[in-house]
Amino acid sequence: MLTITSIKDKKEKLLGFIDQKAFDAILRLPPETYSGKDREEFETVRKRTLDDKRKFHACRTPEEIKEKFLSDARADGLKKQSGKALEYLNHLSALPEVKEEFISLCKELGV
Repeated sequence: MLTITSIKDKKEKLLGFIDQKAFDAILRLPPETYSGKDREEFETVRKRTLDDKRKFHACRTPEEIKEKFLSDARADGLKKQSGKALEYLNHLSALPEVKEEFISLCKELGV
Protein backbone atom coordinates (compact mmCIF):
# COMPACT_ATOMS: atom_id res chain seq x y z
CA MET A 1 0.00 0.00 0.00
CA LEU A 2 1.31 3.41 -0.97
CA THR A 3 1.56 5.91 1.86
CA ILE A 4 2.18 9.63 1.71
CA THR A 5 4.60 10.91 4.29
CA SER A 6 3.18 13.93 6.10
CA ILE A 7 5.01 17.24 6.28
CA LYS A 8 5.54 16.69 10.00
CA ASP A 9 7.03 13.23 9.40
CA LYS A 10 9.33 14.59 6.69
CA LYS A 11 10.53 17.37 9.00
CA GLU A 12 11.15 14.88 11.81
CA LYS A 13 13.13 12.55 9.54
CA LEU A 14 15.26 15.37 8.10
CA LEU A 15 15.89 16.93 11.52
CA GLY A 16 16.67 13.52 13.04
CA PHE A 17 19.21 12.89 10.30
CA ILE A 18 20.86 16.30 10.74
CA ASP A 19 20.88 16.00 14.54
CA GLN A 20 22.48 12.57 14.41
CA LYS A 21 25.03 13.29 11.69
CA ALA A 22 25.91 16.90 12.45
CA PHE A 23 25.01 18.13 15.90
CA ASP A 24 24.63 15.46 18.56
CA ALA A 25 28.25 14.27 18.67
CA ILE A 26 29.46 17.78 19.47
CA LEU A 27 26.63 18.61 21.86
CA ARG A 28 27.08 15.39 23.83
CA LEU A 29 30.83 15.84 24.23
CA PRO A 30 31.55 17.26 27.70
CA PRO A 31 33.57 20.50 27.77
CA GLU A 32 35.82 18.83 30.36
CA THR A 33 37.27 16.82 27.48
CA TYR A 34 39.43 19.85 26.71
CA SER A 35 41.45 22.28 28.77
CA GLY A 36 42.87 25.76 28.41
CA LYS A 37 42.60 27.43 25.02
CA ASP A 38 41.25 24.23 23.44
CA ARG A 39 38.37 24.26 25.88
CA GLU A 40 37.56 27.89 25.08
CA GLU A 41 37.53 27.11 21.37
CA PHE A 42 35.41 24.01 21.96
CA GLU A 43 32.91 26.06 23.98
CA THR A 44 32.67 28.47 21.03
CA VAL A 45 32.13 25.59 18.60
CA ARG A 46 29.58 24.02 20.95
CA LYS A 47 27.62 27.26 21.27
CA ARG A 48 27.57 27.80 17.52
CA THR A 49 26.55 24.19 16.97
CA LEU A 50 23.64 24.62 19.39
CA ASP A 51 22.65 27.88 17.65
CA ASP A 52 22.74 26.11 14.26
CA LYS A 53 20.64 23.24 15.62
CA ARG A 54 18.04 25.68 16.92
CA LYS A 55 17.89 27.42 13.54
CA PHE A 56 17.22 24.12 11.78
CA HIS A 57 14.53 23.16 14.28
CA ALA A 58 12.86 26.54 13.71
CA CYS A 59 12.34 25.79 10.01
CA ARG A 60 8.67 25.41 9.16
CA THR A 61 8.83 23.08 6.17
CA PRO A 62 10.97 20.19 4.94
CA GLU A 63 11.89 22.35 1.94
CA GLU A 64 13.22 25.07 4.26
CA ILE A 65 15.35 22.49 6.08
CA LYS A 66 16.73 21.20 2.77
CA GLU A 67 17.49 24.71 1.51
CA LYS A 68 19.24 25.66 4.76
CA PHE A 69 21.28 22.47 4.85
CA LEU A 70 22.46 22.84 1.27
CA SER A 71 23.22 26.54 1.63
CA ASP A 72 25.23 25.88 4.82
CA ALA A 73 27.22 23.04 3.28
CA ARG A 74 30.65 23.93 1.95
CA ALA A 75 33.03 21.70 0.10
CA ASP A 76 35.96 22.55 2.39
CA GLY A 77 34.03 21.66 5.55
CA LEU A 78 34.74 25.01 7.20
CA LYS A 79 32.38 27.80 8.02
CA LYS A 80 33.77 31.26 8.67
CA GLN A 81 32.01 33.24 11.36
CA SER A 82 31.70 36.98 11.30
CA GLY A 83 33.41 38.89 14.07
CA LYS A 84 36.23 36.52 14.96
CA ALA A 85 38.78 34.94 12.68
CA LEU A 86 38.02 31.57 14.26
CA GLU A 87 36.98 29.01 11.71
CA TYR A 88 35.13 26.04 13.02
CA LEU A 89 34.13 22.75 11.62
CA ASN A 90 30.80 22.98 9.83
CA HIS A 91 29.50 19.59 10.80
CA LEU A 92 26.94 19.59 8.03
CA SER A 93 29.54 19.42 5.31
CA ALA A 94 32.58 18.03 7.08
CA LEU A 95 32.06 14.73 5.30
CA PRO A 96 30.88 14.75 1.68
CA GLU A 97 28.99 11.50 2.23
CA VAL A 98 26.77 13.22 4.82
CA LYS A 99 25.65 15.70 2.17
CA GLU A 100 25.05 12.84 -0.29
CA GLU A 101 23.07 10.87 2.32
CA PHE A 102 20.99 13.97 3.05
CA ILE A 103 20.23 14.52 -0.64
CA SER A 104 19.24 10.85 -0.97
CA LEU A 105 16.94 11.15 2.05
CA CYS A 106 15.32 14.25 0.54
CA LYS A 107 14.70 12.37 -2.73
CA GLU A 108 13.28 9.40 -0.82
CA LEU A 109 10.90 11.74 1.06
CA GLY A 110 9.97 13.71 -2.06
CA VAL A 111 11.44 16.96 -0.75
